[in-house]
Amino acid sequence: MSGQIAHGNRRAEQVTGLLVAVDRQSRDELVLLSTIDERDEAADPASRVRQLKLVTGPRQAGEMAKRAFAVRPVLTAWVLTVGIDLFFNAGVFMPLFDQERESSLLPDELLFRRIPVAYLSLLVGAAALGWLIDKIDISEVRQGVIVGGISGVVLSLMGLVSLWTAIDMTGIFVMAGSLVVIAEFASAGGVLQAFRLGPHPARLARRILLAALLAGIAGIAIQNLQA
Repeated sequence: MSGQIAHGNRRAEQVTGLLVAVDRQSRDELVLLSTIDERDEAADPASRVRQLKLVTGPRQAGEMAKRAFAVRPVLTAWVLTVGIDLFFNAGVFMPLFDQERESSLLPDELLFRRIPVAYLSLLVGAAALGWLIDKIDISEVRQGVIVGGISGVVLSLMGLVSLWTAIDMTGIFVMAGSLVVIAEFASAGGVLQAFRLGPHPARLARRILLAALLAGIAGIAIQNLQA
């Protein structure tokens, strides 16, 4: 019996590190962590086990995650924000862009010339959101939507609401603009996090681009119906 124990001790001294079994097609995981202390040869094998965890559940934060702050995720999220912007501002909320109602609005020609600048600012926002999501290392798409939505709220408070305190804008115009920003960044956050976790980025990009195209077309169709 003592010989078996000694043999077991020698075998235990050779075991180190980390064993991780992950099912990539499922959210359930099995993580087995075993760290062996080989410095104390006289210690009982049980005392040399520092950590032993059996974890089942969602993917741990940062594990197997790709980067959101990369060209494809950022550009895809940006295109989706443009599609959402067209759906709301060119479609649903188009009647609010009335110079008789909103006296501070620019003339249509000047407004249209400045639209590309607004879209470039969305690109900067999508890139910054991708960096933030990588930095905090979240683990679920739902969390990406939440982070993006909170970012949209902050930007709305800093931008549109601040302008409202100095420029003559109706409350409904401010609320509509804030809703659009929140929707854009919440959607972008979900897309960016989906790229971090998804195994097929090219397929995901095609689906998001199709959704953006459909949103833009729907916005233009709504605009024509309201004309």
